[in-house]
Amino acid sequence: MTERNALPARLPPEILSHIISYLDSPHALYPLLTSSTQLYTIALRTLYRTIRQLPSPTAILLLRSLDTSHSTPRHTLLTSLTLDLRYSRPLRALPQLVHRVLLVLPKLTSFSLDLLPTNGALQAMLPHDAPFRLRTLRISAQIDAALSAFLEGQDDIVELTLLGWTSAPFALAPRALPRLRSFRTERSHILSEVITGRPVEFVSLSLSADGIYETLAALTRSTTPITRFTAVVVDSATSAPTSVTHLIPQIATCLPALESLSIITIVQNYDIGTMHASTPLLADFAQLRYLTFMASGEPEYELADEADVAADWGRACPTLRTIILPKGGVWFPRDGQWTSS
Repeated sequence: MTERNALPARLPPEILSHIISYLDSPHALYPLLTSSTQLYTIALRTLYRTIRQLPSPTAILLLRSLDTSHSTPRHTLLTSLTLDLRYSRPLRALPQLVHRVLLVLPKLTSFSLDLLPTNGALQAMLPHDAPFRLRTLRISAQIDAALSAFLEGQDDIVELTLLGWTSAPFALAPRALPRLRSFRTERSHILSEVITGRPVEFVSLSLSADGIYETLAALTRSTTPITRFTAVVVDSATSAPTSVTHLIPQIATCLPALESLSIITIVQNYDIGTMHASTPLLADFAQLRYLTFMASGEPEYELADEADVAADWGRACPTLRTIILPKGGVWFPRDGQWTSS
């Protein structure tokens, strides 16, 4: 054995595993799978530990491979799985295939699934007797009773993202999701059902003018004060109730313990005068440390104008430590002045 070939044998497996973890592409791991027995074991564990988003045809091939043999080490290695099946060929047996594979992944803790209505129903995909205990779940599909039943069997979930569409009221049993801390959704009408009676601290939510006050009021139903909130404003009107000058006081009233606030507007584009007008409203936040305000389009002002806004906001809310504004600069206090990185 040459000195070069003997190097892996002289390194502890923990060091080799740490080095190999820096290979961020499956293609970079393939040569290691054929180099030696020791490297094969470590590379296989790294390859299957986290399977990130794959093209839909590749994801189908992966599912079929995992379904053909249930006794290989791959099934116990896989802890994180992302499946985007929206662009796969129509496959009649797809729901059953996903169901069978999920039943043989006992170590899975993170799962993400993107579907189209033509992909089949969640009811046939998500096993009620799943062998795993998820901590993170992201679903972009129909939000329905089948999903609710699955969630009621996953007590360890701390981070939940529900996108997609609804065709009927969504309901959760009070005992479901007892450890939920983070919730993200585009569907404001399911917010209260998910948050009420649960220790949710972080929320990301799409907002429109329709029912905005009821939506924000629902944020108060968490058993723990919400400390981080992201509002994605999808309404096109720059007047009440989705204008920033109306949103900020409403948010401050509902979330007095807020430490991080992000307001992102998809259609609207506020001018520098609107941001200055928001200055006194920030005084209502007693604990706010991180503030992000991003708007669509190219801002029609200079970077120096943002420096004035950051300084004004910092004076109005002395607890602020970081401000991100539409031009993308990160503003922070240094030597009594607000400066940008």
